[in-house]
Amino acid sequence: MDNEAVAERLRVTTDTTTSLDRPRSLSAWALQRVLTLHANGLGYRAIAEELGRVGIDVNWSTVRRAVKGWPPYDPSSGSTRTPNQVKAGNSSDIILKLSKIFGDVRTLDLTYGLGVFWKKYAPRQLTTNDFFKDADRHQNFTATDFGDRSFELVVFDPPFTANGPSKQRHQERYGSHRDQEGAPQNIKDVRRLLVGGIKEACRISGRWVLVKTQDVVESGQLHPNVNLALNTLVKYGFKIHTEVPFQPNRRPQPKGRRDTGLGARPSVFILAERNCAA
Repeated sequence: MDNEAVAERLRVTTDTTTSLDRPRSLSAWALQRVLTLHANGLGYRAIAEELGRVGIDVNWSTVRRAVKGWPPYDPSSGSTRTPNQVKAGNSSDIILKLSKIFGDVRTLDLTYGLGVFWKKYAPRQLTTNDFFKDADRHQNFTATDFGDRSFELVVFDPPFTANGPSKQRHQERYGSHRDQEGAPQNIKDVRRLLVGGIKEACRISGRWVLVKTQDVVESGQLHPNVNLALNTLVKYGFKIHTEVPFQPNRRPQPKGRRDTGLGARPSVFILAERNCAA
């Protein structure tokens, strides 16, 4: 099988292969996703099921080989994607890294906040939107008046948790304090806003959507926001191009705090590209 055929077989799409034609190796993007899910505590079969939801049909033994490192990913398979992981720095470092992919294009930041994404790189045509902070526009990110496909890149970084006054300073900074108008009141609101914002971003974008989100643990239960974001992007006509896990240094858990065993979840930047037929 030539490289072009292998690349087609491993392409990340909404289509799946038959059980008799499952690939025995993974594209670099799929490999990175496997390692991220495994680090989050999922087993081999559960990982295979999650991959299937975004169009990659593999069996659990392929997942196991990827986690164990045998056989290693072979760049000659034809995929140009490479695993991306930034362990140091901040969000602006990742934006700078990803700008090599999406380029200097007309950009809308749906959730501008304090503008920290754009400290090291900013496109020349950047429109900002934020319901709570100083920005060009102040619209609900789930229902804006921007035209269909009016930007080449739409960036979306919604609240990933809904915390009360105990984290007032942090939540007011990021627009998710419960007392703020439109802020999420619970994890169901968080996930509803995530889906609604991605749907709107996909409508506005002519090519790229960049979403930052995070799996969260609340009341001892894991809520897989990353998979929800991936599935929503695929649902609205986009294919996953690059996924960058990012986890800055965190302080140790306070003494006496209950340990769920699930650990801190990394934030994930997901860069998706519109399908040609969409």
